[in-house]
Amino acid sequence: MQWTTRPIASTLCTLAMAGWGLLTPPTAAQPVQPPCPILPSLAASAGAQNSGERLTVDGLLLSRYAAGLRGNALVAGSGLQPSNATAVESFIAARTGTSLDWDGDLAFTPRDATLIARRMAGLRGDALAAGLPAGGAPRTTAQVSDFIAGNCYTEGSGYARALQLGLYFYEGQESGALSPGNRVPWRGPSHLDDGADVGRDLSGGWYDAGDHWKSNLTMAYSGAMLALSRINFPLAYQRADQNSALINSLRHVNDYFLKTINDPNPGSTTNFSGYEIAIDIAGKSDDGNPAEPSPNLHSVWTGAELTDGFTVRQTLRVNTTVRGPDVAAAMAASMAGAAWVLHAQGDSSKAATYLTTARKLFAYARAYPFDAASTTSGGFPRALTPSGALFQVGYRAPNATSGLMLAAAMLFQAENTSGLGNAANAAAYLNFATDVISNPTSYGFDATWDVSAWWRETGSGNTMFPALQLWLALQPANTTIQNQASFLRTYLDKWRLASPSQADGYRVTPGGLAYRNSLGDSFLLQNNMNTTAVAAAYGLRSGQTVYYTWAKTQLDYVLGGNPAGRSYVVGYGSNWPKKLHHRGASGSWTGFDGITPGKPGYQEFDRHTLFGAMPGGPKRDDSFADDRTHAHSEPGLNFSPGLIGALAAVVSEESNVGAIDSFLPTPSSNLRNTSTDWATTDREFFAEARLAGSSTTHVSVDLKINNRSRWPARITTTNKLRFFFALNAGTSVGDLTATVSNGPPNVSVGSPTLLRAGIGYVDVDFTGERLSPHFVWQARLVPVTPPKTGSPDTLYVRSATLRLAFASGKGIGLTAHSLAGTSTTNIIQPLIAVYESNTLVGGVVP
Repeated sequence: MQWTTRPIASTLCTLAMAGWGLLTPPTAAQPVQPPCPILPSLAASAGAQNSGERLTVDGLLLSRYAAGLRGNALVAGSGLQPSNATAVESFIAARTGTSLDWDGDLAFTPRDATLIARRMAGLRGDALAAGLPAGGAPRTTAQVSDFIAGNCYTEGSGYARALQLGLYFYEGQESGALSPGNRVPWRGPSHLDDGADVGRDLSGGWYDAGDHWKSNLTMAYSGAMLALSRINFPLAYQRADQNSALINSLRHVNDYFLKTINDPNPGSTTNFSGYEIAIDIAGKSDDGNPAEPSPNLHSVWTGAELTDGFTVRQTLRVNTTVRGPDVAAAMAASMAGAAWVLHAQGDSSKAATYLTTARKLFAYARAYPFDAASTTSGGFPRALTPSGALFQVGYRAPNATSGLMLAAAMLFQAENTSGLGNAANAAAYLNFATDVISNPTSYGFDATWDVSAWWRETGSGNTMFPALQLWLALQPANTTIQNQASFLRTYLDKWRLASPSQADGYRVTPGGLAYRNSLGDSFLLQNNMNTTAVAAAYGLRSGQTVYYTWAKTQLDYVLGGNPAGRSYVVGYGSNWPKKLHHRGASGSWTGFDGITPGKPGYQEFDRHTLFGAMPGGPKRDDSFADDRTHAHSEPGLNFSPGLIGALAAVVSEESNVGAIDSFLPTPSSNLRNTSTDWATTDREFFAEARLAGSSTTHVSVDLKINNRSRWPARITTTNKLRFFFALNAGTSVGDLTATVSNGPPNVSVGSPTLLRAGIGYVDVDFTGERLSPHFVWQARLVPVTPPKTGSPDTLYVRSATLRLAFASGKGIGLTAHSLAGTSTTNIIQPLIAVYESNTLVGGVVP
């Protein structure tokens, strides 16, 4: 929409008529810009859909509150019900000394209401404060402008791009061989030998978070929710041109699930003899008894491409004896959802494979519920180690019913799809869902569907709420299912109407982010976004748009509509987290030292941009330190599906959703620093040099070869340095003798060789040395064959001393080629060439 003075004047007139008595109309000389709503919008409860409506309702409520009106007098004529007055009062009261205190006097007064009105109406600069009494306000006009920049949000500023970024995140999490079309320039193949401890190829899938754990439950939750976002809002993926990106990700994770299942009887959905699922690789023990093998995945800080041989990646399995219905149900939901999406895109063959596999996963989860052999005395699920021992691993759900409810909904939709499923099978899935709804206590729930653990409420362990949303959409005439709409609304209302001190633990930050208070200040965005996605989908598909409107306020908070003006989606906006708790994005070549202030090689900011990552988010006071703490700075598979689901809803619904990036990653994100500063350079392979000594008969140079590869990081074993020198008059290469000392066992030196007239070179060959751009300690090394050589404390570098000897009267120049600039102080020397095999990978050739 192109804003002119007409809609601005019209809006101002409307606001004045609604009670904005303090508003000073603009003059022709005042700068006019597009309206600036305050988010999260007070108009959410009124169901206002466009920016004009929201401006009017927000302005009316704020001005009345500032004037002292409360109760019905506050909301009359706004579109809100009298019963909403208390929630609105609480909402405003929570912000009176923070995000609504624009003039800085620690209170919300008519002066603030006037400033807000003018800013919302498009006024800037001196026009904001013109005619207002000075009072005791400590902020100048410029300071007010700076303060409110974080509270201004432009409608429809880039939802399509945010959706594009959110899907990119999953490409950054890929394990195994990368998917076709993977766009992440700093990722490479990783953990290709996963599953070797049980004699299987289990490469592939997604890493759970900022480490290298692979959990089928979080993978399946993400896969199911991504598919559900496409089922609910196919138009969004068309408008944002993201169908291909989505399908690539769904194939990558669901193809991995195919690998994890060992089924000697694939033609039967009832024969589970020998049936086994690998559910977890490298997972941490949930109770420490026994602990995971050491060294575990958290003992190193480096890219996934480098950790083979440095951590133990134990495979955990379930079968008919030690059961895993929770994981199987979630996998069934993911694969059935992917079957529907791929069939809709024309890949009927892969869709049929996914659907067949999903049917049997569902049948297994129903036939083999948890029992005493499968759980601890406290009811926590267990799995089998490669040796057959029992192991309690994290990321499990003690009740499989919520996953089965979502799987049943996905299977019902797929079975009812012409050319894909069998409509006769659909009835069984519907019957299961209605039975769960009719008899919740028989399936491990109480009458309120209570689930105890905070993360399972709307995290990867409990999919009851998205399952209900989909069932309600699929069965509009089914009374048994539609009766659950009131339960879903009651649950969503706990979030939508949350207040700062709500007794049941559903609260809201001063800036408007709703959260569940069960885990203090940690991971606020995880459950919020997953709930937001359910609210948005239910609101739009049921016609209860108040839930969509609320969901959009929460999404807008995440995209920058918060007191700090911070986007919590990496790459979106200009103020987003730069220090993720994420090993790959960090790009450290010195391990934990790279993220520890004061250590050699410390890098304050992530070297790589993991576009679309959404970390745990702010604290309950809206603050965010951006300091790599696990609870606030780590992104995860079970965080992002809600973000993507909410974005899909908004991209589908709103008229102005912006454009996607023509290039992702953006060209600027891959600019590299090629300086010769040791601590900051982005050179991947380079040499260091120091003149160790010289005389009339020799030159000695201390050399170091560095592997700091990060695009992607990789281990190399065939590196060599080529040292160039100028021959003095009357000297030939035959007059020189090259030797090497002080190096690792595999270092060798070649014969001096003529490059061209007057210039020679000699190779210092480190072939056989494993150069790996990370740092570990000897105690953390895993025995491998052949054993690693060299210093384990400096795996990214090897050293050796080159000596060139010659007879008196012969010699080489001390200031030319690889010796140019070399002194008794160690420097990065780009005039020494670095090769991998016979390919030049660093330095220059004269």
